[in-house]
Amino acid sequence: MNPVPATPVPWSAVFGNDRRVEVEIGSGRGDTLLAAAAAAPATNFFAVEYAATAVAKLVRRAARHRLTNLRAIAPDAPCAIIHRAPDAPVAA
Repeated sequence: MNPVPATPVPWSAVFGNDRRVEVEIGSGRGDTLLAAAAAAPATNFFAVEYAATAVAKLVRRAARHRLTNLRAIAPDAPCAIIHRAPDAPVAA
């Protein structure tokens, strides 16, 4: 039985704005991503990381640094990109 594909979520619904989006697959601890989000507040950053514990830590660190331009999820990356990512361009 094939699962029913999820409906894509528009970037504007994810971030609450229409700024450019950069996607990082395999963000790990997120040190580089946190630095990028802090250095470029006009860019949205979307992390896909397999390890749910790493995502939880990344989200806590982003909140601690008041980074509102960073989101992270912990699904299977191909599934997330194929079924959930919007049909919209990303910058990187």
